[in-house]
Amino acid sequence: MDKYEKRRLRLIDIKDTLCGGKIVDLARRIDREQSYVSRMLYPEGKKWKKRIADDMVDVIEDAFNLPKGWLDGINNGLDIKKERILTKQHEILLDLFDSLPKSKKNKFIKELAEEKDEIDNLIAEIKELHRNTKRAS
Repeated sequence: MDKYEKRRLRLIDIKDTLCGGKIVDLARRIDREQSYVSRMLYPEGKKWKKRIADDMVDVIEDAFNLPKGWLDGINNGLDIKKERILTKQHEILLDLFDSLPKSKKNKFIKELAEEKDEIDNLIAEIKELHRNTKRAS
């Protein structure tokens, strides 16, 4: 298996484990178009496939706070299915969440999920407007 296939398989692992299996969430985290991310996940030999180059490895590892070399299998000790690396933002959010009473925790989770859905819908609307604008020109 070459390094590009190893990177592709690890990116699939990230998508499934840290992004709920959603390419759109993965694309948002690495600030790339969904179609670009989809092409990085194409198997070898599929037309329009994008290989995961060294600079993209850095982008992905930084976005998910993974150790350098993780996508290439250098840091095999980290299993993202069992362990998540927390950023400073994660720690702040967890501390704030832990300080809330249980009733507020449930409300916060619900509101956060609704906010995420709203953002997903806005992004879908913007992409649709963009596609329609392209077709009209």
